[in-house]
Amino acid sequence: MYTKTWAYLTILVVLLVISSQESILDPLESDLGSHMIFEHALYFSIGALSIILAERFLKVVTAYQRIAGQRLDTIAKIDSLLVRKWTHVLRRVFFLNKYGFIWIAIAASLLIIWHLPWLFNLASESRNIHVLQHISFIAVGAVGFLAIRSLGDHSTIFILFSMAGMMGFSGLVFAMLTERVYLFYDLHNHNTAGAYMIITSIILIIIILPAFIIKRALYHVHISSNGK
Repeated sequence: MYTKTWAYLTILVVLLVISSQESILDPLESDLGSHMIFEHALYFSIGALSIILAERFLKVVTAYQRIAGQRLDTIAKIDSLLVRKWTHVLRRVFFLNKYGFIWIAIAASLLIIWHLPWLFNLASESRNIHVLQHISFIAVGAVGFLAIRSLGDHSTIFILFSMAGMMGFSGLVFAMLTERVYLFYDLHNHNTAGAYMIITSIILIIIILPAFIIKRALYHVHISSNGK
């Protein structure tokens, strides 16, 4: 558990460092395809990893608190007000896992709103709004992870299939555009972004979706074998 936790933490720190480097972000944002695929994936990953690490922290703290109940010398170090407040908040958030469709609605709403042409253009003009957009994409990654994890295998397969379909359709639209939608990018960037989205949808269908199905099938086979 601790090895994975440190690995997740390392990846999160690396992604946070990358997300704070204008020398990396500026080239990504200069191309609409890179902006919509790679930069979005960066912030989505930060959101998902934040939830994973928060859950792992909660498990570690809970385990230490049980030990602290028998060791008075460690209670003062572990059971601080900050930790107790944080764990209380996390428990309330993770309790909402049963409302997976709410998470999907939140994630979809944020994505749709921020990709409305007038708001996307405004975010490109204003640095502060652009930062808010990035924070929203981190939230999309967090709630999207909660949705996928809480709804079960069948719903996850449906979500992945739907994502591939919507991205493929949007990519086709962008690839065939004859006028700009986002004013800070030329028509060639729009068409290239469409090609990126089509390729991403193909990867989702032929690689990520089958990999998920195989992984979950092997997991259920393992569970069934152990139950016999």
